[in-house]
Amino acid sequence: MSTAAQASASVGARRSTTLLAVTLVILAGAALRITGLGAMSTLVHHDEAYYGVDALSLLASPRLTPFFPDNFGRESLWMYTLTPALAIFGGGAFALRLTAIFTGILTLAALYPLGRALFGPRAAIWAVAALAVLFWHVLHSHHAFRAILYPLVGALAFAVLWRAHRANRWPLWIAGGALLGLLLYTYLAARLWLILAGLLLIGWFITTPAQRRQIATAALIWGLISLPLVITLLDNPQTRIAQVAITSVDELIANMRAWVPVWVTHGVDEVVHNLPGRPILDAPLAILAAAGLIGGWWVVRRRIQALWIGLLLIASLAAAILTTAPLTMLRSVGAVIPLAL
Repeated sequence: MSTAAQASASVGARRSTTLLAVTLVILAGAALRITGLGAMSTLVHHDEAYYGVDALSLLASPRLTPFFPDNFGRESLWMYTLTPALAIFGGGAFALRLTAIFTGILTLAALYPLGRALFGPRAAIWAVAALAVLFWHVLHSHHAFRAILYPLVGALAFAVLWRAHRANRWPLWIAGGALLGLLLYTYLAARLWLILAGLLLIGWFITTPAQRRQIATAALIWGLISLPLVITLLDNPQTRIAQVAITSVDELIANMRAWVPVWVTHGVDEVVHNLPGRPILDAPLAILAAAGLIGGWWVVRRRIQALWIGLLLIASLAAAILTTAPLTMLRSVGAVIPLAL
């Protein structure tokens, strides 16, 4: 066998091994998320019921709407996501939970290309494995709240954008802009991710002159898709953010302090979105997270990507810290992506 043939066979074997590893990890994560579906198939939280009613209204009267004003106002993409399962299985809890479970599983799959674009395939597999067993995401993959959609769409958007920046291919830039536009329609906390996305595009625009046309096109597509919801929000300024936002530095400091014990000592005492008192990181994950924090900056050559992950974590937590109810696991659920990475 020639050297070229041997090299090709070696690359093929590595790809097959990587695909097998990713598949097994995703299947393990899927098993954790499917477990309990039967027990929860008759239980509905009142917010989940609102989502279901709005999704059923889309089936009864198909239309395009960026926003549902009831129940403090909600972005519409989750309701459209619910409609296929509701059309097939009827208007019960099973359809809602099934949609949430598959959204959680798809998030595992979406994390791999993001991790690969940032740090390579081996690190990406470990990131997917971390998210697969992270209780925070496992639990919320059982809940039919719209917040579960924004880690999925956000991970896909950033994966495509980082890949576009590296390969500089027009289809990737177009897809990245479209996904950023859709991200706005997922959950209010996603707006902080979009600010970070804007800063990322501005940075690339300044430092990579050869990609300026592509970046501008992605930004234009993002803006056009976002426009209907932006207009709606401008016409209705008293949205949920205005109702729950903090108003002083003292509140900000107190909220930041409240998050300190949540990580490894005493978690949020919340019945719906956590096991009361369970910390975010159990002992094994805490050890791995500490090792990653200590060694990651020095080992990883791509320090810009590592810095970006840190900023993504801050933006995710800020969605809760900047509100009057800082220890809300639902609002900060986007943090599962940078935590896994």
